[in-house]
Amino acid sequence: MTRRAARRALPVLAAAALLSPASLARAESVGAFPNLEPWPATLALGGAPKALGVGVEAVLENPTGMLRGEGRALGFSHASLFAGGLVHHQTAAVLLPFFGEENVWREGQVVPGRGPVHSAVGLAVTNLGAELPGTDTYGETQIALAYARRVSSAIQAGVRLRFLQARSTVDGSEGTGTAIDIGLEGDHGGWRIGGVARALYSHVNWDRSIDGPVPTGFDASVERQIRPDLRALIGTSLGSSGSPARLALGLAWRVPGTPLILMAGPAWRDDLVESRGELAAGMSLRIGPLEVDYGMRTGPDALGEIHRFGLEVALP
Repeated sequence: MTRRAARRALPVLAAAALLSPASLARAESVGAFPNLEPWPATLALGGAPKALGVGVEAVLENPTGMLRGEGRALGFSHASLFAGGLVHHQTAAVLLPFFGEENVWREGQVVPGRGPVHSAVGLAVTNLGAELPGTDTYGETQIALAYARRVSSAIQAGVRLRFLQARSTVDGSEGTGTAIDIGLEGDHGGWRIGGVARALYSHVNWDRSIDGPVPTGFDASVERQIRPDLRALIGTSLGSSGSPARLALGLAWRVPGTPLILMAGPAWRDDLVESRGELAAGMSLRIGPLEVDYGMRTGPDALGEIHRFGLEVALP
């Protein structure tokens, strides 16, 4: 990878989009908070399920998906963004769902039982770092606190509060930020539909050159269970102007008789580097309380692929 190509990656991946007001104006797709695919499954499907994450993954995607988790869980992931290890991104999240009660028939009598999840909370920490040996570096930490509640049998709502702290040696600048995201999810006629407004409220202070809100971004996803072993997803990310920054199609297929799920899909993306088509693929393997995931997608020609590995642990 060339030094020139490496330098081009900093404003794409990080809120290095915050390095100047001019670059911020072009960063609507990230909303000044990096809008990365935080989990392997999301990456493997081209970003299509960004607004329909499930369980612990939803803490960093659409918080409403926490209500579809099977129970308490921990999730971890690590990504090498672009060839040569230019940028690394780590995530860790915990999910705590709260179940309702419902009466069930057991051994000839009605007894209290565990009902569906009525609300959930989640906490996540992410760290992004970019380093060019002997020259520029960028480091960023985000903390996210999410809450979701079931509004009705078909509609769920969620909110997420995010804090960001970042520093760049490109010009010795540093900054902090706060953002609030809102998510909705529902079912209609066999279709699952989700949407997230990112940075609906926000405030960023970047080395006194930026002091105020950043552009709001939007994620939307639609999912259809085609067969018991096959589901299809379509997803998009929009800038505050309504212009698409990403459009993706994904398919997830469970190999019959196995705990293995294969995922793949194409995507189109318009970011600070270029407009381009991408291909994504990955897999998920669940054995008992453990789930191991892998996802990859192609990136800008000058920078190479993105690879992400993940581990999820179901808690008792």
